[in-house]
Amino acid sequence: MKARYCLLHVLILAAVVLGAAPVSAQQGEPSPLIVLLDGDFWQWNTALGTLEQITFWGYNQRPILSPDGTRFAYNSWAQFYVDARARGSYWEGPPPSNIWIWEIATGRAIRLADQPTNASLVPLSYSQPSAFVRSTPTWSPDGTDLAWWEVALYADRGISRLVIYDLDAGQSRALVEETLPGPRLGAPALPSVRWGQGGIALLYTGAEPAPEVLIYDPLDGSRIARAALPPATYASDFLWLDDGARQILAVLALDSGAWIAIDPLTGHTAPLAGSPELYAPGAAAGSSLVVRTIRPPEGGLALDWRIAGPGTSGPIDAGHTCPIEAGMISSITLSPLGQRVACLDGSSGALQMWENGATVPVQTMTPQVALDENGRLPSESPRIAAIWGPTAWRVHPASPDLSAPTPVGASADAGVSADQVQCSAGQPTRLRPGGQARVLPEGAPATLRLQPAAGSAPIGTLAGGAQLAVLGGPVCEGDSAWWQVRHGEQIGWSVEGGGGMYWLEPVQ
Repeated sequence: MKARYCLLHVLILAAVVLGAAPVSAQQGEPSPLIVLLDGDFWQWNTALGTLEQITFWGYNQRPILSPDGTRFAYNSWAQFYVDARARGSYWEGPPPSNIWIWEIATGRAIRLADQPTNASLVPLSYSQPSAFVRSTPTWSPDGTDLAWWEVALYADRGISRLVIYDLDAGQSRALVEETLPGPRLGAPALPSVRWGQGGIALLYTGAEPAPEVLIYDPLDGSRIARAALPPATYASDFLWLDDGARQILAVLALDSGAWIAIDPLTGHTAPLAGSPELYAPGAAAGSSLVVRTIRPPEGGLALDWRIAGPGTSGPIDAGHTCPIEAGMISSITLSPLGQRVACLDGSSGALQMWENGATVPVQTMTPQVALDENGRLPSESPRIAAIWGPTAWRVHPASPDLSAPTPVGASADAGVSADQVQCSAGQPTRLRPGGQARVLPEGAPATLRLQPAAGSAPIGTLAGGAQLAVLGGPVCEGDSAWWQVRHGEQIGWSVEGGGGMYWLEPVQ
């Protein structure tokens, strides 16, 4: 970046997109659809209605689209590492890799970061690194720089650093640097890196005793803030998004499905007041996608995407949710004009497409690598992903226009009205997102928790008579229905009742 950053705007993030539609439906799009499949990139040919392979390496990783949509950056496994694997060499940790840029209009690939001469998996030199291990890159908000985290491996140590690459100057510099003990065969886990108007954020999922986020000033490398997530949180991905007043970070806790908001100035954490919403900044009247998390009957966690805008509100397709896998928050996105929605199933690689909220004929493209006995991609297969046009994230408040996803353990009952939910054997719910509630004065004080679970960390107490704004829910835990509520400046989750009794009641 060439100017100091202010917390005002939304980071343009690369998001995964994929789709097949009639030729006439896609010809007006300003940029083509690029797909990562089987470790290579493919481009959608609108004239033929087919995907055409444009790289033939087999070890490319997720593409990250530039803010202007003209090129993408990506991480690719190094040649010497692929050769060593073929010989049966052992390696612990992320593979040595290089950073590339692909120019979409010309099809030209430019390598920005390479491996040392005579690179090796066994560090032998005290003065020259044997290999570089690098994270997925991230673009600066103005598209003039890239950043990534890398580890240089020496015989007696590792040098771990945050690197910024100036595309105009063609030079890189280390913004933050630390020395790791060594030697070791392999490298430690790399943080995920996201660059927004508030700085460069790093998510360390393996930090002890809990995952943490560090935010750095991209000019001088000073640390702006540190945020420690609740212990035992399984952090899957994180985003820069606009909350209406400024830009904040949101971390997806894969274990609970909850989104945790982080103030980038102070590092303070709280439940996200609303849901992440994906939109196309270049679309004057396009659709957007509101993200919810649900637990399907078969178990696990899935993303429930709701279309907002000119299309029909409601689920994209009740039978086609996109499973969450590590780093797969971008498994669905919008076309550049915001009129089409495309979803990629992380299990099979199948593509699904919707236009203006209505399902259009679906064409599927499946990976050419062999699936395992469970019908899933091999664990070491490069991540499936795709990009179509620039997208960004903002906070969508709880809204009655977007029906809540089916909660965990919810069941139908003849005595439950259409706007109610019954969690297993519990009593029907009476609250609604966007409404008001009150803590019943005759009951014990209600506990406000960080996540919708009885074992989640308490963050406050709600005395009898306390007035609450209901932001989201319900989420079922056994027989209990949990609601995301706001009390004063506190936002958290509270259970509606239990044992046939209500502890929260609706207020008209």
